[in-house]
Amino acid sequence: GGNLWVSMFRYLSLGQLDYGTTYGLAIFGLFLLIPLSVYALGRAFVGKTAGLVAGVLMVVTRGGWYDLGWFWILEMGVWPFALGACLTFLSLIVLRKAMREGGLGRWVGAALILTAAVFGHPMSILLLGLCVPLLVLHHFMERGRDGITTVVLRLFGIVSLAVLLASAWLIPFVAKRAYTQKLGEVWMRLDEAMPLIAQLDLFGPEWRLVFAAAIVGAVLALIRRNPWALFFVTASTVMMLLASTTVLYSLRLFDVASPFASIQYPRFLGVVQVFVYLLAGYAIQELVRSIGEWRERWRRSNTRWNLAKNVLFLALPLLMLLPFVPGA
Repeated sequence: GGNLWVSMFRYLSLGQLDYGTTYGLAIFGLFLLIPLSVYALGRAFVGKTAGLVAGVLMVVTRGGWYDLGWFWILEMGVWPFALGACLTFLSLIVLRKAMREGGLGRWVGAALILTAAVFGHPMSILLLGLCVPLLVLHHFMERGRDGITTVVLRLFGIVSLAVLLASAWLIPFVAKRAYTQKLGEVWMRLDEAMPLIAQLDLFGPEWRLVFAAAIVGAVLALIRRNPWALFFVTASTVMMLLASTTVLYSLRLFDVASPFASIQYPRFLGVVQVFVYLLAGYAIQELVRSIGEWRERWRRSNTRWNLAKNVLFLALPLLMLLPFVPGA
Protein backbone atom coordinates (compact mmCIF):
# COMPACT_ATOMS: atom_id res chain seq x y z
CA GLY A 1 0.00 0.00 0.00
CA GLY A 2 2.73 2.44 0.91
CA ASN A 3 4.59 1.68 -2.31
CA LEU A 4 1.45 2.30 -4.37
CA TRP A 5 0.82 5.59 -2.56
CA VAL A 6 4.32 6.88 -3.29
CA SER A 7 4.12 5.55 -6.86
CA MET A 8 0.91 7.50 -7.40
CA PHE A 9 2.75 10.74 -6.67
CA ARG A 10 5.56 9.60 -8.93
CA TYR A 11 3.11 9.12 -11.80
CA LEU A 12 1.28 12.37 -11.08
CA SER A 13 4.58 14.24 -11.33
CA LEU A 14 5.28 12.47 -14.65
CA GLY A 15 8.51 11.16 -13.19
CA GLN A 16 10.07 14.63 -13.13
CA LEU A 17 10.81 14.67 -9.40
CA ASP A 18 13.58 12.82 -7.59
CA TYR A 19 12.70 10.11 -5.10
CA GLY A 20 13.21 12.26 -1.99
CA THR A 21 10.87 14.98 -3.24
CA THR A 22 8.31 12.41 -4.37
CA TYR A 23 8.39 10.71 -0.99
CA GLY A 24 8.03 14.05 0.77
CA LEU A 25 4.96 14.89 -1.31
CA ALA A 26 3.50 11.47 -0.49
CA ILE A 27 3.90 12.09 3.25
CA PHE A 28 2.46 15.59 2.87
CA GLY A 29 -0.49 14.07 1.00
CA LEU A 30 -1.00 11.60 3.84
CA PHE A 31 -1.01 14.41 6.40
CA LEU A 32 -3.76 16.05 4.37
CA LEU A 33 -5.66 12.78 3.96
CA ILE A 34 -5.82 11.98 7.68
CA PRO A 35 -7.86 15.02 8.88
CA LEU A 36 -9.87 15.19 5.65
CA SER A 37 -10.93 11.54 5.90
CA VAL A 38 -11.89 12.00 9.56
CA TYR A 39 -13.85 15.13 8.66
CA ALA A 40 -15.60 13.30 5.82
CA LEU A 41 -16.54 10.40 8.11
CA GLY A 42 -17.92 12.72 10.77
CA ARG A 43 -19.81 14.85 8.27
CA ALA A 44 -21.41 11.82 6.60
CA PHE A 45 -22.38 10.04 9.83
CA VAL A 46 -23.18 12.67 12.47
CA GLY A 47 -22.77 16.18 11.06
CA LYS A 48 -20.47 18.82 9.62
CA THR A 49 -19.48 20.42 12.93
CA ALA A 50 -18.61 17.08 14.52
CA GLY A 51 -16.42 16.20 11.55
CA LEU A 52 -14.72 19.60 11.63
CA VAL A 53 -13.91 19.32 15.34
CA ALA A 54 -12.52 15.81 14.92
CA GLY A 55 -10.49 16.81 11.86
CA VAL A 56 -8.91 19.74 13.68
CA LEU A 57 -8.09 17.53 16.67
CA MET A 58 -6.35 15.07 14.35
CA VAL A 59 -4.16 17.87 13.00
CA VAL A 60 -2.81 18.65 16.49
CA THR A 61 -2.56 15.04 17.71
CA ARG A 62 1.01 14.00 18.48
CA GLY A 63 -0.08 10.49 19.41
CA GLY A 64 2.08 7.58 20.47
CA TRP A 65 2.90 4.11 19.28
CA TYR A 66 0.77 2.44 16.61
CA ASP A 67 -1.73 5.28 16.13
CA LEU A 68 -2.49 8.06 13.62
CA GLY A 69 -0.61 10.90 15.32
CA TRP A 70 2.33 12.63 13.70
CA PHE A 71 4.88 11.09 16.12
CA TRP A 72 4.44 7.55 14.78
CA ILE A 73 4.23 8.75 11.17
CA LEU A 74 6.89 11.44 11.04
CA GLU A 75 9.41 10.62 13.75
CA MET A 76 9.18 6.83 13.57
CA GLY A 77 8.51 6.72 9.83
CA VAL A 78 5.75 4.10 10.09
CA TRP A 79 2.74 5.34 8.14
CA PRO A 80 1.05 2.63 5.96
CA PHE A 81 -1.37 1.85 8.81
CA ALA A 82 -2.51 5.49 8.82
CA LEU A 83 -3.04 5.23 5.06
CA GLY A 84 -5.09 2.06 5.43
CA ALA A 85 -7.14 3.54 8.29
CA CYS A 86 -7.96 6.68 6.28
CA LEU A 87 -9.04 4.61 3.29
CA THR A 88 -11.13 2.48 5.67
CA PHE A 89 -12.93 5.60 6.93
CA LEU A 90 -13.68 6.65 3.36
CA SER A 91 -14.82 3.15 2.46
CA LEU A 92 -17.34 3.17 5.33
CA ILE A 93 -18.88 6.34 3.88
CA VAL A 94 -19.14 4.98 0.35
CA LEU A 95 -20.23 1.51 1.49
CA ARG A 96 -23.08 2.89 3.62
CA LYS A 97 -24.36 4.95 0.70
CA ALA A 98 -24.10 2.05 -1.76
CA MET A 99 -25.73 -0.32 0.72
CA ARG A 100 -28.68 2.03 1.12
CA GLU A 101 -29.23 3.30 -2.40
CA GLY A 102 -27.78 0.66 -4.72
CA GLY A 103 -26.78 1.39 -8.30
CA LEU A 104 -23.98 -0.14 -10.36
CA GLY A 105 -21.80 2.97 -10.14
CA ARG A 106 -22.02 3.03 -6.35
CA TRP A 107 -21.31 -0.73 -6.21
CA VAL A 108 -18.14 -0.35 -8.25
CA GLY A 109 -17.06 2.76 -6.35
CA ALA A 110 -17.56 1.04 -2.99
CA ALA A 111 -15.70 -2.07 -4.15
CA LEU A 112 -12.78 0.04 -5.41
CA ILE A 113 -12.40 2.01 -2.19
CA LEU A 114 -12.64 -1.22 -0.16
CA THR A 115 -9.90 -2.70 -2.32
CA ALA A 116 -7.76 0.41 -1.83
CA ALA A 117 -8.22 0.14 1.95
CA VAL A 118 -7.09 -3.50 1.92
CA PHE A 119 -4.09 -2.59 -0.22
CA GLY A 120 -3.30 0.27 2.17
CA HIS A 121 -2.60 -1.98 5.16
CA PRO A 122 -3.59 -5.53 6.24
CA MET A 123 -5.07 -4.09 9.45
CA SER A 124 -7.87 -2.65 7.29
CA ILE A 125 -9.18 -6.20 6.82
CA LEU A 126 -9.78 -6.45 10.57
CA LEU A 127 -11.19 -2.94 10.83
CA LEU A 128 -13.65 -3.60 8.02
CA GLY A 129 -14.48 -7.02 9.45
CA LEU A 130 -15.53 -5.35 12.69
CA CYS A 131 -17.15 -2.20 11.30
CA VAL A 132 -19.17 -3.56 8.35
CA PRO A 133 -21.48 -5.80 10.48
CA LEU A 134 -21.97 -2.87 12.87
CA LEU A 135 -22.74 -0.68 9.86
CA VAL A 136 -25.57 -3.04 8.89
CA LEU A 137 -26.81 -3.26 12.48
CA HIS A 138 -27.06 0.51 12.91
CA HIS A 139 -28.68 0.86 9.50
CA PHE A 140 -31.49 -1.37 10.74
CA MET A 141 -31.62 0.59 14.01
CA GLU A 142 -32.33 3.69 11.92
CA ARG A 143 -34.68 2.31 9.27
CA GLY A 144 -36.06 -0.90 10.70
CA ARG A 145 -35.99 -4.31 9.05
CA ASP A 146 -37.73 -3.23 5.85
CA GLY A 147 -35.63 -4.17 2.85
CA ILE A 148 -33.25 -6.32 4.88
CA THR A 149 -32.79 -8.80 2.04
CA THR A 150 -31.96 -6.06 -0.46
CA VAL A 151 -29.40 -4.46 1.85
CA VAL A 152 -27.69 -7.77 2.62
CA LEU A 153 -27.55 -8.74 -1.06
CA ARG A 154 -26.09 -5.36 -2.01
CA LEU A 155 -23.49 -5.69 0.71
CA PHE A 156 -22.63 -9.23 -0.36
CA GLY A 157 -22.21 -8.13 -3.97
CA ILE A 158 -19.97 -5.18 -3.06
CA VAL A 159 -17.76 -7.23 -0.74
CA SER A 160 -17.50 -10.06 -3.27
CA LEU A 161 -16.40 -7.64 -5.98
CA ALA A 162 -13.87 -6.06 -3.61
CA VAL A 163 -12.43 -9.48 -2.71
CA LEU A 164 -12.17 -10.32 -6.41
CA LEU A 165 -10.35 -7.05 -7.14
CA ALA A 166 -8.01 -7.50 -4.18
CA SER A 167 -7.35 -11.19 -4.85
CA ALA A 168 -4.07 -10.43 -6.65
CA TRP A 169 -2.72 -9.37 -3.24
CA LEU A 170 -4.97 -11.36 -0.87
CA ILE A 171 -4.23 -14.81 -2.30
CA PRO A 172 -0.42 -14.55 -1.99
CA PHE A 173 -0.83 -12.86 1.40
CA VAL A 174 -2.85 -15.79 2.76
CA ALA A 175 -0.93 -18.52 0.93
CA LYS A 176 2.48 -17.31 2.10
CA ARG A 177 1.54 -16.25 5.63
CA ALA A 178 3.82 -18.93 7.09
CA TYR A 179 6.82 -16.99 5.75
CA THR A 180 5.82 -13.69 7.35
CA GLN A 181 7.53 -12.44 10.47
CA LYS A 182 5.46 -12.57 13.66
CA LEU A 183 5.29 -8.99 14.91
CA GLY A 184 2.20 -9.28 17.11
CA GLU A 185 1.79 -6.92 20.06
CA VAL A 186 -0.78 -7.10 22.87
CA TRP A 187 -2.42 -4.16 24.63
CA MET A 188 -3.49 -4.36 28.30
CA ARG A 189 -5.96 -6.14 30.54
CA LEU A 190 -9.44 -4.72 31.10
CA ASP A 191 -8.76 -4.22 34.82
CA GLU A 192 -5.82 -2.02 33.79
CA ALA A 193 -7.77 -0.11 31.15
CA MET A 194 -10.90 0.64 33.18
CA PRO A 195 -9.16 2.93 35.74
CA LEU A 196 -7.62 4.89 32.87
CA ILE A 197 -11.05 5.29 31.28
CA ALA A 198 -12.60 6.31 34.63
CA GLN A 199 -9.85 8.91 35.12
CA LEU A 200 -10.21 10.10 31.48
CA ASP A 201 -6.54 9.18 30.94
CA LEU A 202 -6.86 6.56 28.20
CA PHE A 203 -5.06 8.81 25.69
CA GLY A 204 -3.06 10.86 28.16
CA PRO A 205 -3.90 13.71 30.55
CA GLU A 206 -3.80 16.33 27.79
CA TRP A 207 -6.94 14.79 26.25
CA ARG A 208 -9.09 14.61 29.39
CA LEU A 209 -11.46 17.37 28.31
CA VAL A 210 -11.87 15.78 24.89
CA PHE A 211 -12.50 12.37 26.45
CA ALA A 212 -15.06 13.90 28.82
CA ALA A 213 -16.79 15.58 25.87
CA ALA A 214 -16.83 12.21 24.07
CA ILE A 215 -18.58 10.61 27.05
CA VAL A 216 -21.16 13.42 26.95
CA GLY A 217 -21.54 12.77 23.22
CA ALA A 218 -22.12 9.07 23.86
CA VAL A 219 -24.81 9.87 26.46
CA LEU A 220 -26.48 12.34 24.09
CA ALA A 221 -26.42 9.76 21.30
CA LEU A 222 -28.14 7.29 23.60
CA ILE A 223 -30.74 9.82 24.78
CA ARG A 224 -31.50 11.09 21.28
CA ARG A 225 -31.24 7.61 19.75
CA ASN A 226 -28.83 8.75 17.07
CA PRO A 227 -27.81 5.42 15.46
CA TRP A 228 -24.70 6.74 13.72
CA ALA A 229 -23.25 8.42 16.78
CA LEU A 230 -23.97 5.16 18.58
CA PHE A 231 -22.08 3.39 15.80
CA PHE A 232 -18.88 5.07 17.01
CA VAL A 233 -19.68 4.09 20.61
CA THR A 234 -20.32 0.45 19.68
CA ALA A 235 -17.31 0.16 17.37
CA SER A 236 -15.00 1.72 19.99
CA THR A 237 -16.26 -0.65 22.68
CA VAL A 238 -15.84 -3.73 20.49
CA MET A 239 -12.32 -2.70 19.43
CA MET A 240 -11.18 -2.06 23.00
CA LEU A 241 -12.61 -5.39 24.14
CA LEU A 242 -10.93 -7.26 21.30
CA ALA A 243 -7.62 -5.46 21.93
CA SER A 244 -7.60 -6.34 25.62
CA THR A 245 -5.60 -9.36 26.70
CA THR A 246 -8.48 -10.28 29.02
CA VAL A 247 -10.73 -11.14 26.05
CA LEU A 248 -7.91 -12.61 23.95
CA TYR A 249 -6.85 -15.04 26.65
CA SER A 250 -10.40 -15.78 27.84
CA LEU A 251 -11.48 -16.79 24.33
CA ARG A 252 -8.13 -18.55 23.74
CA LEU A 253 -7.89 -16.88 20.35
CA PHE A 254 -4.17 -17.52 20.08
CA ASP A 255 -4.86 -21.25 20.39
CA VAL A 256 -7.84 -21.20 18.03
CA ALA A 257 -5.98 -19.54 15.14
CA SER A 258 -2.28 -18.68 15.00
CA PRO A 259 -2.78 -15.53 12.84
CA PHE A 260 -4.24 -13.81 15.90
CA ALA A 261 -0.72 -13.83 17.34
CA SER A 262 0.52 -11.68 14.43
CA ILE A 263 -1.82 -8.74 15.10
CA GLN A 264 -0.62 -5.54 16.73
CA TYR A 265 -3.67 -4.93 18.91
CA PRO A 266 -2.72 -1.42 20.12
CA ARG A 267 -3.46 -0.24 16.55
CA PHE A 268 -7.16 -0.58 17.36
CA LEU A 269 -6.74 2.21 19.89
CA GLY A 270 -5.63 4.58 17.15
CA VAL A 271 -9.02 4.13 15.47
CA VAL A 272 -10.81 4.32 18.82
CA GLN A 273 -9.14 7.70 19.38
CA VAL A 274 -10.57 8.95 16.08
CA PHE A 275 -14.05 7.78 17.12
CA VAL A 276 -13.61 9.50 20.49
CA TYR A 277 -12.81 12.75 18.65
CA LEU A 278 -15.95 12.31 16.55
CA LEU A 279 -18.09 11.77 19.65
CA ALA A 280 -16.56 14.85 21.27
CA GLY A 281 -17.33 16.78 18.09
CA TYR A 282 -20.88 15.45 18.20
CA ALA A 283 -21.30 16.74 21.78
CA ILE A 284 -20.05 20.20 20.75
CA GLN A 285 -22.27 20.15 17.68
CA GLU A 286 -25.36 19.35 19.75
CA LEU A 287 -24.44 22.04 22.29
CA VAL A 288 -24.14 24.64 19.52
CA ARG A 289 -27.41 23.46 18.00
CA SER A 290 -29.21 23.64 21.36
CA ILE A 291 -27.94 27.18 21.97
CA GLY A 292 -29.10 28.21 18.50
CA GLU A 293 -32.55 26.70 19.05
CA TRP A 294 -32.84 28.40 22.47
CA ARG A 295 -31.89 31.76 20.99
CA GLU A 296 -34.43 31.33 18.21
CA ARG A 297 -37.22 30.45 20.67
CA TRP A 298 -36.26 33.40 22.86
CA ARG A 299 -36.28 35.75 19.85
CA ARG A 300 -39.70 34.54 18.72
CA SER A 301 -41.27 34.70 22.16
CA ASN A 302 -39.89 38.12 23.01
CA THR A 303 -41.60 40.69 20.86
CA ARG A 304 -41.11 44.38 21.66
CA TRP A 305 -44.17 44.43 23.90
CA ASN A 306 -43.14 41.25 25.71
CA LEU A 307 -39.62 42.60 26.10
CA ALA A 308 -40.97 45.85 27.58
CA LYS A 309 -43.14 43.89 30.02
CA ASN A 310 -40.16 41.77 31.08
CA VAL A 311 -38.00 44.83 31.66
CA LEU A 312 -40.81 46.49 33.66
CA PHE A 313 -41.35 43.30 35.66
CA LEU A 314 -37.66 43.21 36.59
CA ALA A 315 -37.37 46.98 37.22
CA LEU A 316 -40.53 47.37 39.36
CA PRO A 317 -39.14 45.71 42.52
CA LEU A 318 -36.02 47.86 42.23
CA LEU A 319 -38.14 51.03 41.93
CA MET A 320 -40.15 50.03 45.03
CA LEU A 321 -36.93 49.70 47.02
CA LEU A 322 -35.63 53.07 45.83
CA PRO A 323 -37.20 55.16 48.71
CA PHE A 324 -35.38 53.02 51.24
CA VAL A 325 -31.96 53.66 49.71
CA PRO A 326 -30.01 56.24 51.81
CA GLY A 327 -29.50 59.50 49.96
CA ALA A 328 -31.99 58.61 47.19
